[in-house]
Amino acid sequence: MPADFRLRTRPVLQEKLQERDLVEETMFYDNDSSRAQRQARTAMWSLHGLLIFTMGLLLWRGLGLAWAAGSLAFLAIDPTVAAHLPVVMTDLPLGLTLLIAAVCGGLLATEWRWRWVLGFGLALGVALGAKHSALPGIVGIMVVLAWASLWSWRHQTARTSFARLGKVALAGLLGIAVLWAQYGFHFHASADGSDGFNRAMAEKVADLNIAHWRHGIGLADRFQLLPRSYLWGLADTVRTGVEGRGISQHLVWGKVYDGHAPWFSWPLIIASKLPLGLMLLAFLGACMLWRAPLSRDAKLVLWSVLGGATAYMAALLGSEGIWGGVRHAMPLVVALCIPAGAAVSRAWESRSRTLASGARLSVV
Repeated sequence: MPADFRLRTRPVLQEKLQERDLVEETMFYDNDSSRAQRQARTAMWSLHGLLIFTMGLLLWRGLGLAWAAGSLAFLAIDPTVAAHLPVVMTDLPLGLTLLIAAVCGGLLATEWRWRWVLGFGLALGVALGAKHSALPGIVGIMVVLAWASLWSWRHQTARTSFARLGKVALAGLLGIAVLWAQYGFHFHASADGSDGFNRAMAEKVADLNIAHWRHGIGLADRFQLLPRSYLWGLADTVRTGVEGRGISQHLVWGKVYDGHAPWFSWPLIIASKLPLGLMLLAFLGACMLWRAPLSRDAKLVLWSVLGGATAYMAALLGSEGIWGGVRHAMPLVVALCIPAGAAVSRAWESRSRTLASGARLSVV
């Protein structure tokens, strides 16, 4: 925001509508909204550009140059990704940071070097700070890495396996430290020890109907395991996204469903937003990967990406957040660049006219 951006004295807020009115009036009545939007868009272009550039370098390291180029081409062409590039929203940063974390996790599992422990931990922390819904994807990645560390027991000593498992745990702790750093290492919302929430934290947690979420968030708040602002947002995410906002009817492809949204809602939402050419490219890549001769690095990166995407999809299928549309599925849209890049890479390596023509046709 501009240096002279003016903020009102915050009144006592009780409802989300009051919060929205305050934000809109501050933006459009009290300030030069066009100037603020220009600066915000420049900042978001820079952030997303940096994340995509970082992801491209990591994909080049783990999967090869042609694969990385194909994946980046997918992201450059996809209209859903393009629509989010200049927008101040957390959905695209979530998708990009989760994929970066998955690739870093796969590279950690290939070498088990300390530099990748550091890289994976930093990526985890940035993904955690991007959006609360990063949690299921991170859990999926961590499960794959735990499996990879224990799988080595077949060929290594138990000490080696547990040392690798310890590196995964250490990366997780580093990720939590990075999350704390984004909140200035303050437990409370303000540096003076106050919390400017519209409801007390205890009341917010008590609203949760799912017992394990209620007890888990309450325990983390009691022992100050995570910043209170993060826990507040997590409680709100669970209340609205997992338990639902009380929406009893869902319109899915022209048909009204009462109660819970049908399980196929999310696949249909993604399919309806993905251009047919990119869908074909991702499908071709997935088919080519079935029997493709892949390096160990590539296999572990793919397993890590698959673990994160599968866990995130499982969380979506069990949620009530269909009202958010494709933006809530952004990590899955971004993850599709991996099989799309595989199609380009395989066509390049095989020099097959059929494969190359299919890949080029899909891109066009």
